[in-house]
Amino acid sequence: VRLESRDGRWGIDPSIIQLGDRTHVTGRISLPSLAPAAGVRVRATELEPKRETRLPLEAAETTTDADGVFELRLDRSQWRLDILPAESYAAVSRSIVIDETTQVDASTGDLGIPPIVLSPGRRVSGLIRSPSGAMAHARIRFFRVQNDGAKPTGILLGSTVADKRGAYQLALPSRSE
Repeated sequence: VRLESRDGRWGIDPSIIQLGDRTHVTGRISLPSLAPAAGVRVRATELEPKRETRLPLEAAETTTDADGVFELRLDRSQWRLDILPAESYAAVSRSIVIDETTQVDASTGDLGIPPIVLSPGRRVSGLIRSPSGAMAHARIRFFRVQNDGAKPTGILLGSTVADKRGAYQLALPSRSE
């Protein structure tokens, strides 16, 4: 896509832009009691773009509704879904691949992710310090390395931000998800 100035006016060339179809991805998240987990953030991060042009990767994000259901529209590619619940539950990650062989629901065209049940995590806390003192508002992220074929992939286990004293706490999975 190009922006051009014609006689002092800007225009788009080509004037019609057609985007490829995206896959409608749905899933359900529940609490350990199997009650719906409402208000849980779900972030989809593209791991390996399947297009010729390498555009900046932006995560797609949504929140579960009152029934614990989330919906995203994603391009064909390899994705990591990060399920980011409130502090008392551990984050969960799932990898999905959307390509021409992906099985979708014949009647809706949706890709249904198997249900995800949150689990209480192990509480981890600490202080982030540098030689000059507390590191206020530092972002702390914990990953697990998973080997999928030849390339290791980092699976997000949890993320938080330290307070003004450099103190942090979060829940990490108590077992491998």
